Amino acid sequence: MNEQQLKDAYESLEPMSAEAPPRYTWERHRWEMRRHVRRDPIAVFLNWPTVTATMFAGETPFIRSELEALRAQPDWETLWLPAIEDSGVGQAPRMSGEPSTNANMVHQAFHLMMWNKATLKELRDLETITEFGGGYGAMALIASRLGFRGTYRMVDFPEMLLLQTHYLSQHELGCTVEFLPSEPWAAEDIEPADLYVACYSVSEVALGERAACVDWKARGYLIAMQDRWNDVDNLEWLRVMQWPLIRWYLFPMIRPGHWYAMGGS
Repeated sequence: MNEQQLKDAYESLEPMSAEAPPRYTWERHRWEMRRHVRRDPIAVFLNWPTVTATMFAGETPFIRSELEALRAQPDWETLWLPAIEDSGVGQAPRMSGEPSTNANMVHQAFHLMMWNKATLKELRDLETITEFGGGYGAMALIASRLGFRGTYRMVDFPEMLLLQTHYLSQHELGCTVEFLPSEPWAAEDIEPADLYVACYSVSEVALGERAACVDWKARGYLIAMQDRWNDVDNLEWLRVMQWPLIRWYLFPMIRPGHWYAMGGS
């Protein structure tokens, strides 16, 4: 999908209200994304304020620590460094300490590295991954570069799915990608995934709506979240939910106040 095709696809979406939705909501983010596509150069979409505020981790002390953790891996040069190479699509700011990549690629790869360490599983052994809230597609690209060759399902709002389609179409992938709208989303209607990924997505859904957003029959989980979102205690939510009978690991991230919940059968 080239830039003009992305613009045309956005124009064909069901119209939203001309009045801006409330700030700091995903309805507002979707509304702003439509304005960006209409008005701003798509070639630099990774610099749009809405993208940097919602789906692009900037270079911060905790990101630099994540980079050092990746560099400490014995297969850093042969696996992780090639996996996080920035192709230039979207023209993201480069990492000052590693100019071949950007901060968000580091962040997504770090999530996958921590899942590998917690579960002792490999992406190349999986057949299906479902990512709920896929940003602009960075994790899907990295998973492919790390050897995933199955079907990668991305569940998101239509505006994000189109951005992911545009971004991923600019790269050579070793896996098949399916784009599924989150409204309506019924996990029971599709085959359970080998890995369900939700990084700062399901933890930002209204508490009463979360059960419908989770693939309850997945064989593995990678969830990243802040300990609180608005008035919701995310750690308490995890404790009271009836999760599948798999082995769970709940541990803090390098970033204070942020947690991983990972599991595998």
